[in-house]
Amino acid sequence: MTFLDLRAAHRALDRAIDRLYRRQGFGSELDRAEHLLGLYEAAAAALIGRPRRSRSR
Repeated sequence: MTFLDLRAAHRALDRAIDRLYRRQGFGSELDRAEHLLGLYEAAAAALIGRPRRSRSR
């Protein structure tokens, strides 16, 4: 696998994640990461029984 193959695979994965988690997609890598981490924090908080803390931008 070359660097270009890896880059294409990464872009395809980003597009798949965008379609799964947000219909309109994400404006940037940071927007995607914040959204996914927010989902993770909510799921983790539910598992351990703690309220989710607010994420400020």
